[in-house]
Amino acid sequence: ADYYHLVPGDIREQGRHRHFIEPRQVAVYLCRHLTDRSFPVLGQKHFGRDHSTIVHHYNRARRRYDNDDLFRRRVDQIRGVFDG
Repeated sequence: ADYYHLVPGDIREQGRHRHFIEPRQVAVYLCRHLTDRSFPVLGQKHFGRDHSTIVHHYNRARRRYDNDDLFRRRVDQIRGVFDG
């Protein structure tokens, strides 16, 4: 949330505003990679969404990570905060 100048609640919002989509996808992608949480748990407990929506966010982020250098650098920069 800090990286995108948002508060954590913004990422969990139900809206589909474009401003929140990338941060939400990155959050799902990183949660999946940095924790052992399943898609249903991530959806239900952390994002207030159905697991199929979480899978969609994850898949979109994974494809972008694999194909978009700028997106990959952003994700890696955010991940670096957690890797310490």
